[in-house]
Parts: sequence; C-alpha cells; structure tokens
Amino acid sequence: MKAEDLSEAMNFVDDDLIKTAENGKNPHTGRRWLWWGSMAACLAAAAFAGLRFAWIKMPVKESSVPEKVSSAVSDDTGAVSSGIAESSGENSGLLPELPMLTVGSLYGQNGYEGYDAYDISELVNGNPWTEDADLSVLPVFRNPLTMLPNGYVADSDMGQMREVLLDVAARLGMDTSLPITDNAPDEETRLQIEKKYESVGMEVPEGTFAATKLILEDNGLRLEVDAELTVDIDFDPAVSLPEEYSFTHFSSLEEKKAAAGWLAETYSDLLSWENPQLSISGGDYNTSLQQKYDVEFFDGSGSLTDQIIHYNFCRTSFYCNDDGDLSLARVRQPDLSEVVGEYPIISAEEAKQLLLEGHYLTTVPVEMPGEEFISKVELVYRNDRSSEYFMPYYRFYVEIELDEGKTNDLKSYGAYYVPAVSGEYLSDMPTWNGQFNS
Repeated sequence: MKAEDLSEAMNFVDDDLIKTAENGKNPHTGRRWLWWGSMAACLAAAAFAGLRFAWIKMPVKESSVPEKVSSAVSDDTGAVSSGIAESSGENSGLLPELPMLTVGSLYGQNGYEGYDAYDISELVNGNPWTEDADLSVLPVFRNPLTMLPNGYVADSDMGQMREVLLDVAARLGMDTSLPITDNAPDEETRLQIEKKYESVGMEVPEGTFAATKLILEDNGLRLEVDAELTVDIDFDPAVSLPEEYSFTHFSSLEEKKAAAGWLAETYSDLLSWENPQLSISGGDYNTSLQQKYDVEFFDGSGSLTDQIIHYNFCRTSFYCNDDGDLSLARVRQPDLSEVVGEYPIISAEEAKQLLLEGHYLTTVPVEMPGEEFISKVELVYRNDRSSEYFMPYYRFYVEIELDEGKTNDLKSYGAYYVPAVSGEYLSDMPTWNGQFNS
C-alpha cells in the first residue's frame, strides 16, 4: 500500500467511529440503502482503501444455471421432469423430500429500501419475470461463503478467484501473463491498524489482514476480483463515448438506452453470452428531483428459469464518472454450484395474502399499511452475502407515508419481501415484529 493510500485510509478510522463500534451504536441514520459498518468495517476501509467497490459477479458464456438445476425443469411452465417426484396415484399430496430452509432476517442496514417517484410506472428494470409467469418450482442455492462477524469472508477460494479474473481479462484483450497481486496490507499498514485497536483495548478481528481481492493491471485497465467472484473493471483513463451519446449520472431513460447500444457493441467480447439483454434499472428521484438509471446486461437465453437466474445473479453493469465517461464496469457471477434443490413456489397472490397477514421482511420502519397501498410486485432472488441460502422472494412495492413535511408530489414506495418458497419448506416464516431493519 502506498503512503498516500495509507494516509487516506486511516482518515476513515476516526475516534468517533471506534467509540461507536465499542458502544454498539451508530449515530448516523439515512433514508435508503445506506450501509455503515461496525468497527471492523471501518478498519477494513483503512486496510483496503482504494479497493472501492465490493460485491460483484461475473458473466458466463453458457447458461449460469448448473446442469442439475436446468434438468429438473422441463419448460417455462415449471413442470417437473426430474429432480422432484410428481404427486400422483398413491403419492398424491405428498411433498418432495427437500431440506428445510432458514429465512433469517435482513442483514443490518441503516436507512431503508425506499424509492421516490410520481408514479410506480417510473420505477423500471429488466426483470424477465411477469405476473402471468406459470412457474411451479425454482432452484434454491446454498451460499458457499461464510461471513465472519466483522464482515470478512472466511473461506475465499483464491484459485477460483484467479480463474475468474483471468477469464475476464482475456475477454478484454489484456495480457494474462502479467503478475497478479492481492490487497493484503503491508507491514506498515498492519502496525497502524493494530495500534488503532490497541488504543481502545480491542483485539484485531480474525481475517483483518487476509487478502480479500486479487488484482491484475494492464494498459489502462485495473481488474479486481473478490471472494464472491465479482470483477470490477476500472478504466484509467476513463473512456469517452461519442458526442452523440449522453452517459451522465442523470441522463434520461432514452439517452441511457442509446448509450447502452454503443456499450453493447463496443464491449461485445465482454458480454459474451448467447443472447445479451439490456436491463435499464432505476427511475426514482433524488432530493434534487433528478432521476438516475443504471445500464446493465444479462443473458436472455434459455428457459424462463434460466433467464430469472441470469438476471438476478449474473449481470454486467457499466458506470460513468462525473464527466459522463465510462469509468467502471462490474461483472457479477456468484458461485451457484451448491444447488439445494428445486422448491415449489407460491403464487404472487398467495404471497400477497401472507404480506397482509404480516409475514414479511422489510427495512421500512413502518408496518405494511394495507392492500390498497400495494403498487407493484416482482419475483427476485435475495443474494445478500450474509444469507445461508439464495432463494426467491416476492418483492412488493408499497406506498408509504414517512415525510409529513414533504413539499412535492412525489410518492414514497417501500420494499417488503415475502418468501416465494412454499411455507412447508421454511423453518422460520418471517413475521414483522415492529422493529426497524427486522
């Protein structure tokens, strides 16, 4: 780590944050998806400043759905051909023998998942699932990673990370024979971090000094891969799009679609799928009444189940800097090799009834206000790094009232999650308890 990186990193570890970690409190609050770490996360910033982006996966050339998952679904209707015994004759009514699943809770966040828009139709994405989809089963995956209490991953597979890193590098035309480095802190940084902990009478948490990323740099490109097989591609210098395209933070939906066409053509080798599909996501307003959209792609080939898995797990995103130039691409692909099984799922209507009965997870600090406030539903996979399982949920967008002094006509929508897996297979059906971030 360079001296200037160390200096910048240690600025993140101020005494107030250390005291916050000691007391188990956080003085900061926020509205939407604001993540503030504990003491360990603060010191993680010190150890790994400059590695700015976390959480990402990588696209694949073939279907990302493991063969044993695809073989369990015969077609887009979800009819079972193998993997789950059909109920017929004497066995009618018997449930498939599948492991029970633990739902758990939403991992500690400050703020809440909320969106502001004049109408729910302004909130867009490329989710291939629709309410008329006739799916009866979906795969559930076991998260192969174990997260330590301090936020570090306990079992990074460096060999797998290296393979993913080199694959993305090759698709970008990089020299894959160049040395690969990691982000393990040097001795000077270790001593600085140890002193910080000692100053408050704490021990350095397990995993603090372990390498968490592999890095490859070549010809203006810097690739970083993390334990979740996420690859960040930093462009230095940033890439300017042709003048006829607008790719700023607040370019309009149509402008982002046009820019996405140029990105898809220019980086076709990176988007090396059979059928790349554009997913423009966003549309909510910030406090300055500006809308923001993200440009993402996923593989639209295969069955509906394949497409749902691709969309939720294996996306490639492109991001601009403040000048409207391409500065970052993010390639997502978690390890989905540990398939727990193909689980029966409930319908969106059945999920709505559970929602109305209080069986949901949410970070919204108010109780779901009633059926008339439900504005939209979609099926998604929650793949939080702390989850034991990657399983499908129905996400309900519900109109809520939190800002009594609001001076504009924007509506606020909060996200409420109901497990899509049939309740017979859930060991802990969630029930909202009135607590924030439950």
